[in-house]
Amino acid sequence: MILLVLGFVAFMASFVYLTYHFIKKVQNKERKLSKKLFYPLLIGGFIFMLVGTEIYDDSSLAQLDEEIQKNEELTNEISELTDENESLKLEVEEIQSDKEQVEDELESSQNELNALTSESEEHNEETQELEDEIDSLSNEKEDLTTTVEELEEENASLQTEVEDLQITAGSNNTTPTDDSTSSTTNNTSTYYENCTAARDAGAAPVYEGDPGYGTHLDRDRDGVGCE
Repeated sequence: MILLVLGFVAFMASFVYLTYHFIKKVQNKERKLSKKLFYPLLIGGFIFMLVGTEIYDDSSLAQLDEEIQKNEELTNEISELTDENESLKLEVEEIQSDKEQVEDELESSQNELNALTSESEEHNEETQELEDEIDSLSNEKEDLTTTVEELEEENASLQTEVEDLQITAGSNNTTPTDDSTSSTTNNTSTYYENCTAARDAGAAPVYEGDPGYGTHLDRDRDGVGCE
């Protein structure tokens, strides 16, 4: 490369000297070209340029081969990177597909969870309503049980009063004849605790004056008990 530059400089210097010579020759026609200066510059520059060009060409060829080899290596690397890039693109697509599938499954699971949560809330509400209804029925049952107990106590008390009245009435009545005495004895000796007992004895309905008739059997006081 240096020889090529030196040859080019010498070659150009010979042309510059030649130009300078012609300019001076116009002014002085007797002026002569200096062969010792012109030809060595011209020939030497041309030789240096040829040698430099050959050396440069050899160096350029070697460098060109080296660059071609590097280019091939880079091409191979680019090809490998391209293949790797394609492979990565396929992996990314598969990952994206898996991601979408997982998102769909997650959304489906979330919808199912929301539905189950809603059903659970409805079930809890129904359970609470049933518990409230059970509490209400339990309270009503307690009230009815208390009422039944009170009625049973009242019924027992009334039956006791009826028995006392029947005993008192039997002891206070006089028997002018045998028939009346027999009738009173039958009325006071027969007693039905309730209508079930009267029906079991085959006496229902029990009319007023019949054996076993009592006001505890005739609640509407129409003279007919256990009707």
